[in-house]
This record gives sequence, structure tokens and C-alpha cells, in this order.
Amino acid sequence: MRDEDYATIYTSDTTYMTKLDKLCKTSPDMYSLIADTGRGKTYRVEDKTLISFRTKKRELSEEQKIAAGERMRKYQASKHN
Repeated sequence: MRDEDYATIYTSDTTYMTKLDKLCKTSPDMYSLIADTGRGKTYRVEDKTLISFRTKKRELSEEQKIAAGERMRKYQASKHN
């Protein structure tokens, strides 16, 4: 979709279908389901800059992993208050 602002995504991977279904519910202005074949689904993303491709996984040091865990615990605790 070079000349369009939106993109379409097809997937038959249930993990990605679950993620995209959640995005359709939480951000219906940006994500929508346009086809469901029973084996796979096609989605429309209104802003194709939301799609990214990475060249490698991010490597975290042990200190960074501990700090990230602490941030997540604080975030989870604040959600329950």
C-alpha cells in the first residue's frame, strides 16, 4: 500500500490474532478487522507508521532486567489502587 496511509495485515498465527483483536477493541479508530476466513484474519491499520520491523532482539543486562521488573511491579501495584 505504498500510496496509502493505511496498511492491511493478514495473519494465521493465533498469537498475533489475539494481539490484533485486543488492539481492535482498545483502539478501534486505528485497528479494525476486515476479514475472517476461519483460518486467518485480515486487519486494517489506519496509520502504517505503527508497523515496525526489527533487525535484532534487544539484549538487556541483568541490572536492566531487574530495573524493568521493578518498574512493572510498581505499575501493576498502581493499577490495583
